[in-house]
Amino acid sequence: MRIPLPPVEIAISQPPPSLGAETTQMKVIDEKRSAHSFTLTLAAQAGTEETLHLRENVPGLHVHCEQARIGDERNGLRPVTVTFPAGNGYVTQTVVFSW
Repeated sequence: MRIPLPPVEIAISQPPPSLGAETTQMKVIDEKRSAHSFTLTLAAQAGTEETLHLRENVPGLHVHCEQARIGDERNGLRPVTVTFPAGNGYVTQTVVFSW
């Protein structure tokens, strides 16, 4: 059996908040896919940096992105650092991956 995968996948690994604590974790607000791009709208606490994990399912894609930094591959995943703008509470950031 062959299960087709999208060209690019993004993982978010964050521990759950402490029992009874207010949630301050990053959230995915929206995602859009096209043949050669993947757009995520994220919300996180103002002034923070969050890390996502990028997996490329097609060799030689040459993925690049706007509004984030892609690191070097390790164990099949590449870290993606997203910096959220200053402000109060949750703020949004849109990250566009293309290949």
